[in-house]
Amino acid sequence: MSLIPNNYEMGSYYVGSYNHTSMNDTKIPVMVLYNETNDYYQGLMPPPSQLALDIMEFNRWAFLFIIIFGVIGNVVSFYIFTKSKLRKVSTSRYFSAISIVDIGYLLSTLCTNLTKWGVSVYHVHGLCPLIMYVNHICTFLSIWYVASLVIEKFIGLFWPSKKAHFCTVFRAKCVIIGLAILAVVCYHYVTWTVGSDFPYMFCFPWPENELFETWNKLNKVDAVVVSVIPYLLIFCLSCLIGVKTWQFYKRNRSTGFRLHRRQTAYVPQDKEYKTSGLLLLVAYVTFFLSITNGVFRVFMIMQPPEMILIAQLFQTISYSIKPILYMLGSRPYRKEIWRALKETFICKRLFRTSSLSEMQTVSQQTDNGRAIEIVVEKTM
Repeated sequence: MSLIPNNYEMGSYYVGSYNHTSMNDTKIPVMVLYNETNDYYQGLMPPPSQLALDIMEFNRWAFLFIIIFGVIGNVVSFYIFTKSKLRKVSTSRYFSAISIVDIGYLLSTLCTNLTKWGVSVYHVHGLCPLIMYVNHICTFLSIWYVASLVIEKFIGLFWPSKKAHFCTVFRAKCVIIGLAILAVVCYHYVTWTVGSDFPYMFCFPWPENELFETWNKLNKVDAVVVSVIPYLLIFCLSCLIGVKTWQFYKRNRSTGFRLHRRQTAYVPQDKEYKTSGLLLLVAYVTFFLSITNGVFRVFMIMQPPEMILIAQLFQTISYSIKPILYMLGSRPYRKEIWRALKETFICKRLFRTSSLSEMQTVSQQTDNGRAIEIVVEKTM
């Protein structure tokens, strides 16, 4: 859910809807504040349950840990995909672009959640629409870069003759840059339809009729473009890729097929099947972690608040967990991580001291051997 901040807590905040009577009772999804001193709720939502309050307290620290871990992991992933041997592969361009936009999403989410610790960022003029603008762009690009990656793998498996023409590093760069330009242009409406009001704790659409109607229509289009079309593409194409890969390995296990493969030359398409595991892992995990929040956004579901909070937590996890998926699904990625660790200053010193100790041990063994030879010669 990329428009409204996940949740705030100055007392107790929870996901709700605010009824603007001046806009023909139109409900806008915002946060609702519980005033503990006067024992009333600002808004029309019922009071949150104890379970919802417990989930909010858990999310308060879980979001911080997830965001910090995700930012560090995506920075490392971007370095691996751009500075190692993996940069020669076209899919590495998509993975590096995904790392960048995931960092942008996590940092913008961190800014919207700073009020949980008493830090308000919306009092700075223009910062509220800027944060929402970056959040919208990164949400759009992250899911569509994953969809583009799935489409490229689908072409490589089902139309291998066209892979050399469509699945190249240059075309991957064109797709990445083209989608980025499209997002920057199409989401400019956020900068003039969203803002913050006193006491600068919320970021929501401006209540003017014309601005809100514009935001409402464009937000519905954005919900379909971000939460429907790419998820359908990812799920359907990933299922087809999974079936194709399963059929390949099933044939490969048969004795006759193995003998036939030994007699024939290496087929480049085999590499597509071997690298499809990482893609399927990233696609399925992203789909299942984000689909619930996408459904809530498309159908404007605001109840129950417990499910909304859990869906937002899973959504944030999907942007932070990808470096772990790279580690689990790609052996070359693990090798490059290990190589990068060995090249760091601390690891260099450790390996240098271990190599020096090994050299001293070998020299001692050599010296002892020479001394024994001298003793033996003298006795003879």
